[in-house]
Amino acid sequence: MMECISDKYRAHNGFKPGFFNEVEKELKKRLHGMTFKEQPNIESKVKNWKEKYGVILDITRLSGFGWNYTTNSIIVDDENVWKEYEKSNSKAKGMNEKAFMYKSWQFLFGRDMAIDEMAEDAAKVEEVVETY
Repeated sequence: MMECISDKYRAHNGFKPGFFNEVEKELKKRLHGMTFKEQPNIESKVKNWKEKYGVILDITRLSGFGWNYTTNSIIVDDENVWKEYEKSNSKAKGMNEKAFMYKSWQFLFGRDMAIDEMAEDAAKVEEVVETY
């Protein structure tokens, strides 16, 4: 995917049409006998990765959490903090102590997600819309 991505396939909210087909062709060249298809295999895997990337972005902004660049995993100060977070965000279930391709995901998805001061939750967006 990293070699297939270029401005030709980047869009403001993801990837332009043809990107996943290009990834499928590249995988077939490199992995003889590969049976993954653009739809549903590659697209669903990328959707899952993008969700996990979003969870990691959220987690690392919270107190008590961090990112370990050596192990490519989430750092949590206390196991109880993790358990509470899992209760509030079911998408985080099972992500603690697992390695992720965070740097690659930053490159692939980083332009698709608002972070830090540019990110707004749904309630804030509603407030802004109502004032206009």
